[in-house]
Amino acid sequence: MFELSINEKIFLNFLLFFIKKFDYSISFDENGDLIVKSSSIDVNSLKKVPIENINLNYEIFSNGQSVKLSDIDVPVLENSTLIFRNLPQNYNDKVKFFFKDLSNEKTLEETDFGEVLLKEDISKIYVSGFLVATEPNFLFSYNIKTPSKSIIEKLEHFDIPFKRTAYVNKIKKILLYCENAEVAIYLADDLKKLINGESHDEINWKDVQIHAIKLLNGLNKVLFFTEKEEEQYSKIIEFAKSKGYKLILVSEALRKYLDNERDIFGNRINTTLRFYNEYSKSFQFDFVDLKNLENEELKNLELIQKFLNLLELNLKILVSNNMLQSLDNREETFACNIENQIIFKRNIIKDLNLLLNQFLINVSKIIYPNDTSFDALLKTSSDLIIKISNVKTYKTNAKNRESVFEKLFKKFK
Repeated sequence: MFELSINEKIFLNFLLFFIKKFDYSISFDENGDLIVKSSSIDVNSLKKVPIENINLNYEIFSNGQSVKLSDIDVPVLENSTLIFRNLPQNYNDKVKFFFKDLSNEKTLEETDFGEVLLKEDISKIYVSGFLVATEPNFLFSYNIKTPSKSIIEKLEHFDIPFKRTAYVNKIKKILLYCENAEVAIYLADDLKKLINGESHDEINWKDVQIHAIKLLNGLNKVLFFTEKEEEQYSKIIEFAKSKGYKLILVSEALRKYLDNERDIFGNRINTTLRFYNEYSKSFQFDFVDLKNLENEELKNLELIQKFLNLLELNLKILVSNNMLQSLDNREETFACNIENQIIFKRNIIKDLNLLLNQFLINVSKIIYPNDTSFDALLKTSSDLIIKISNVKTYKTNAKNRESVFEKLFKKFK
């Protein structure tokens, strides 16, 4: 649509000079006539446009009186109206394409610097409602309300379409001042596409990415995480989703900035680690009185206490109906260590295999905190085997059990 004939350029340029102060309205009336109203027009600039070379039916009114452009002898005309009657179809099409007020684009948010518009088929860049460029891969359309001196000069010379460098900083500023939830939702959906390289151009700008996260964090229940965190903390991320949090996948490059950022309300960004910290602080155990346990459950816990004694660990054994999910556990958590306490989830107490497995996993972290989980588990298991072998009062003819550890524990009993 930027391919204009000479006459179409003259027509649009004439309109542009008529609204040069950008305090205007434009519409079609019930007869299909184009009505343009401007608070003030620069008469000398308007006279330079050879509108008479085009055979168009137009009329100018000032303060309700019809005036002829060539007869006007004042530099400025106040409260003027321009009417084009019976415009040919190609001119109608062009004016509808070039003026925002004649399009069907919905305004999502208006800032002091401009408007964010819900684009239709293609993203349009307007300056005070007049089209200056189109963008094939923008998320929104935009209307710049505070044009720079260079932008105004380009308009005066009808130097369209603009190159992106002429308006990109203005677009960024509009986005960075957005505070609307609807805009935030669109940006959130586009953030998800960033990882696969399918996002729109605006979300590739780092400052826009960070602002989008600030908006989302302030206006929605969201959780930001990377692909690596998704693999490492999958269970806690699933838990956040079950609590109604919207999951937003971000790049590793973007993630490193989030710990030092705050949202539009001054709150910290809800990363996986922050979510877990808040979750763990507010978690309340539903403890079970050990007196209310069944005999089999008590018997199994007695074994745990004997092994704690062997390992010389002064930990109190507690049982809870619920369990604090471990951050780095990809499976459901069944036990944890908190302040010299080892807490087991009740639903595993009868399952000696699972109970002993959880016991070893948790105490190994206490005994060998600087080792990997696997190495700590091996060392703790070795320690137990050695200590059990040194106990003289154990049965040597124990029955075989499915688990190696159960066999050892049976000997100890």
